Amino acid sequence: MSRKREIATISLSMLDLLSGALGAMMILYIAVPKAQQNFQQNNLAATNMSSVESSKGEVIPANLGFKFKGKKVVFILDTSGSMEKEERIGQVKAGLKFFLTSLSDEYQIDLIHYPGSMVETYNPLFGELKKFTPQIKTQIFKMLYQIEPRGPTPTREALTFALTHYPELTDIVLLTDGAPTVGMTYAADDIGGILKMVQLLNHGIQISGLGIGRKFLDEPNDPKFQFLFNLAQQNGGFFYGL
Repeated sequence: MSRKREIATISLSMLDLLSGALGAMMILYIAVPKAQQNFQQNNLAATNMSSVESSKGEVIPANLGFKFKGKKVVFILDTSGSMEKEERIGQVKAGLKFFLTSLSDEYQIDLIHYPGSMVETYNPLFGELKKFTPQIKTQIFKMLYQIEPRGPTPTREALTFALTHYPELTDIVLLTDGAPTVGMTYAADDIGGILKMVQLLNHGIQISGLGIGRKFLDEPNDPKFQFLFNLAQQNGGFFYGL
């Protein structure tokens, strides 16, 4: 009896791990790096992808998946309190871990999460790009384990830091579930103002966005959807609402 119970426990634990990881991998489009399918514009900023047009005028992306501009990448992870909903933070953490294991040491990366601890609006792990060695990978994984969702969504500050503190940066990937707030308050920030600020500071960096949560799937007029969609579209990146 005890033997059967032990096997069942192990099986359930593995199933939970795999289901969470696979869900996160889909968030990062590792599971389907290439495909041909119809895709609605409100789910994809397809302007930076190879595509063909069907006889019905539908846009069919010919090469879906993560497409970085270069190999110097900063990931910005929203860890606000709302990331507790729908197991979002767990899925994103698992997805990042799986994704990072696929990168070679040719990449240089950093990870910023926001808000930071206590009153900090953001917290970079290194504050500079690091060659993606096994040691650096371990440090990133340890950081991800320690992160807990809390506070508002000071996206402006995290983006500003990323755009101004990494020479030769090629890519920024923003993962968020909410609309930006004014600093460490819950007041809505000026989305148009943030987009203009990014255009002024950005000098050739590809900025991509992954919107986490149901509203990124079925509410394209929601401010958070509009912000992330336009951020990616205006800065040559990809956008997925998931």
